Amino acid sequence: MTLSRLCVAGLAFCLTAGIVRAAEEAPAGLSLSGVPEQLVVPPPEGANVVLTAKVEVPVRAVWLARSRDSQARYMLSAVGKGVYQVNLADAEVSAMLAAAGAGTCRVFAERPDGELLSSVPISYGVEEGGPYPRGRVAPLPQVYIHTQTGATRLKLSPEAYRFSESLALRAEMAGQGMTFWPAEITPGGYLAEGVVAADWVRPADVESVEVRFSPAARGTTAEARVGKQEWPLAADGRSRSLRLTPEMRRAWQEGETLTLAFSQAGQEEMQVELKAPPEKLDLPQSASLTIIQRYSKPLPGSRGYLTLSIGDITAGQSLVTLRSADGKALIDERSTREGETVPFEFSGGQYTLTMQKMVNLLIGDDYATFVVSAGAPEPGLASERQKIERLIQAVGSAQMTFVRGGVEYSPARAAAHLREKYELVYAEVRTLDAFIERVGSVSWGTGEEYSVRLPDGTRVKASNWLRDLSTKLEAQPAPK
Repeated sequence: MTLSRLCVAGLAFCLTAGIVRAAEEAPAGLSLSGVPEQLVVPPPEGANVVLTAKVEVPVRAVWLARSRDSQARYMLSAVGKGVYQVNLADAEVSAMLAAAGAGTCRVFAERPDGELLSSVPISYGVEEGGPYPRGRVAPLPQVYIHTQTGATRLKLSPEAYRFSESLALRAEMAGQGMTFWPAEITPGGYLAEGVVAADWVRPADVESVEVRFSPAARGTTAEARVGKQEWPLAADGRSRSLRLTPEMRRAWQEGETLTLAFSQAGQEEMQVELKAPPEKLDLPQSASLTIIQRYSKPLPGSRGYLTLSIGDITAGQSLVTLRSADGKALIDERSTREGETVPFEFSGGQYTLTMQKMVNLLIGDDYATFVVSAGAPEPGLASERQKIERLIQAVGSAQMTFVRGGVEYSPARAAAHLREKYELVYAEVRTLDAFIERVGSVSWGTGEEYSVRLPDGTRVKASNWLRDLSTKLEAQPAPK
């Protein structure tokens, strides 16, 4: 079993012993085989105790747990149609059972309609004198970040832990109304082979990192890693620490993540990832992103440190929010319209966010496309962007036929073509006149001029027609 399939709460790596015997008749639809007459947990090193569950009805999940309401669950592997297995000798399974002491566990299966099937009980007990007496273990190590202003202890919570593949499983189960993650770690709890996504930390502020182990912990190790570079943490009593050099900080900043890897006897390696915020946004001349209403996305060039969110798209506008990972609002719920430009600052640099396009759909989710670029917005640039967007929209509803390359196109197709070209040169095309000349006049491939056929059959240059249309739009009040 890989730990990627483990969804447990407050696991304790202390293990129990006992007698296992299926004393009840198996319920309809779910039967077990391979149940040992006697099981000692932890079992002898190298032992395998494979339990097989056969489910005769469609199910969406099968797991092992102490009770039907237990949050500590171990998912069984599907090995055939309706056949699932778990190795009771796996350390993670033993740890889950031992966390609550001697008792019984069962295999549970949930049907698509929510009905829960339960196997016969499986009994087990505690091994006296085991590596951690009375079913307790050394608590999770404590991780500290030392700066000039003091030490900060990172909170290692189950919500912060993620396993290599279990996030997808967690999302899948959540979509089915099932919860496999606890609200908190119990005292003495343990999660193995986890990766904690800790708070973002600026390398320049850090003097040293430290991992403090419990007095009960044995065989402790700890090291820091950036890419292929590794630095062992020096032992000092039950603590291990590393003082950062300028070279280490530079490697961390450039490598984006400093990983603290540590372990103690009987536990798999755990890792804490300390992510470095970017010193500036790593952008080309400009970058774009599209967001569905009521959703968020990381801002390009920010390493995920900045998140852009939009609210409902209504009445041609939406509330736009840009926040950093530490909660600071760079743009705080600003109502923004299509073509509008919003300036913001990050790490002393000036940047510009522009709502390039806003789409309202009759069916499906509305969305908006944004462009982020370095530098403060030019005077009047926002109004020019709005004029361009207004002109493209007017083309899509105009009474005419657009002709390019000798082929006639509908107004909607013409507007879509102009928008596609505009998005390719968005950063360079900053005025309405530039848009008409560079985007709306000629083919980039052949150099042939576009033309427009009017309802009366008259054919005119597209550039002249677009200028006339923009003049008419200028005389009309701007949409609110």
